[in-house]
This record gives sequence, C-alpha cells and structure tokens, in this order.
Amino acid sequence: MSKNDPIDEVLEPLEEDDDVSKNSLDSLISIGEWEKLYVHPEYQKMARSTKIVTLHKAMWVREAELVKMFYEIVSVNPSRGGEFLNKKVKRIRFLMEFLKDCLMWEQMGEIPTDVPKELRNHL
Repeated sequence: MSKNDPIDEVLEPLEEDDDVSKNSLDSLISIGEWEKLYVHPEYQKMARSTKIVTLHKAMWVREAELVKMFYEIVSVNPSRGGEFLNKKVKRIRFLMEFLKDCLMWEQMGEIPTDVPKELRNHL
C-alpha cells in the first residue's frame, strides 16, 4: 500500500467521532473492501447478524466489480485472465451463499463450526 492509500487510515485505530468512523466503514463497504472490514472498530462493535449483513453487502459490491472486469477482459481477449477472474467470482459467490446460511443459523442460535478461512476473522 502506498502512503496516501485511504485504506491506511482505516487500519489505524480511529480516535475520531462515530460519524467519521461510520463514514469510513461505509466507504469500505461501497468500494467492496470486504477483506478489511474486520479490523474496523465500528465493525468490531456490531452484533454478529449485523456483521454478516454488512460483510455480504461489501462482497456483493466486489462481486459486481469482478464480473464487470471479467466481461471486459473476456470480450477483448478470451484467453487473458478470464480463468483467474472466473475462479474469484465463483469463490466470492460461494462465500456470499455461506453468509446467507450463517444469517439463518444465527437466527436459530447456532454457530457454524466449519467457517471458510476467508471469513474466520469476520464472524
């Protein structure tokens, strides 16, 4: 990451008011940075069900971006990078389905034991 990367300020402990903290969390969600949500103080304060919904929303944004990139790359040169992006899209879709199941399990008072490694810090 560069020194001027806006994500850097999110990774450092926030000492600002809740509105600024909430805005930076909303920024992460709106750009699909789901992998960095768990370090955000506002995210850490959330109830598990709210974390699941927030994480799913950020993943949905990332999935849409990946699908758009996939179609752009494949339309120009089908052999260039399409396979890699296709795997990423499939994996993020799998994780999003898992989150939907987690929300249902959470409402029933159950906690999943076989959480995918990408989501372990988030739940």
